[in-house]
Amino acid sequence: MRVLVTGATGFVGLNVVEALLARGDHVVAFDAAPLPPGGDAALLEFSGRVEVVTGDVRDLGAVARAISGCDALIHAAAITAGLERERRDPHLIVDVNVKGTVNAMDAARETGVGRIVHFSSSGVYGESSFEHEVLHEGGAMPLPDSLYTITKYAGERIALRHRALYGLDLVCLRPGYVFGPWERNTGVRDTLSPVLQVSVAAARGEEAVLPRPCLRDWVYSRDIADSAVALLEADDPKSVVYNSAGPESWTLESWCERLVRRVPGFAYRIGDDSNVELNNPRDRGILDMSRLKADAGFVPRYGLDESFDDYMDWINLQPDFANTPL
Repeated sequence: MRVLVTGATGFVGLNVVEALLARGDHVVAFDAAPLPPGGDAALLEFSGRVEVVTGDVRDLGAVARAISGCDALIHAAAITAGLERERRDPHLIVDVNVKGTVNAMDAARETGVGRIVHFSSSGVYGESSFEHEVLHEGGAMPLPDSLYTITKYAGERIALRHRALYGLDLVCLRPGYVFGPWERNTGVRDTLSPVLQVSVAAARGEEAVLPRPCLRDWVYSRDIADSAVALLEADDPKSVVYNSAGPESWTLESWCERLVRRVPGFAYRIGDDSNVELNNPRDRGILDMSRLKADAGFVPRYGLDESFDDYMDWINLQPDFANTPL
């Protein structure tokens, strides 16, 4: 299968590219940004099956050229905006997250691709995520409360409207709290995961100060990529929107405890003088995964122990990880 991945050099996008290549697909990796350090080496063994195409999702012509000849589309391009960017450049956020989605859907419609997996966000639940212990796709009403989550929900609805109007074979994925390989400050990703923040602190020999233990159903980036691929190949999805989270809930404090045992000299504590941004004022409900399991047969593989070991192995291959900008 030949698959176009938008946002392909970003955090989640590059994990998706790796997952597709690992199963034998041909990938057109479309992004305005170049591959990150180490990206070329990671894709080298697949050089005959991956094309890195520089282009902007705001440019319909560029998207249309990239998707030509493709069998499927995974649309992952987005601006993961923080508060400062909301104030500084709201037009860019809307252009990429909304107009970029319109362009991707139009290009897919015009070229007649098969399955489309559109990356939404569990952030679209907004305030509802604090009112439910378990978040079901059809139960918790989306109440997005930031420009990022508002535009992601708008993108989701636009994608589903294209499905209704033109009969697109399309599903939407709502990832949970993602962390793992290839996460970094890309220039368009403002809200970096707390797991990355404490892992970089450990690599730098700095103390991490958490505002609270922070219990979440964290999801490893390899699991998110695999869930997108599972939806890509699902025979007959019964729904159009799917949550994707990890196999268990655990605290950021538990991750720090493992870092203490793994990294000599690392220390952490919980205090009011926190230097770790959790990106949410309190812990939310967990994402229900039963729909994704039933329709795509997907079960996440990376719990706390598995993701910690895999991430540490990946970090050890990144010579400049301690200098990751936060």
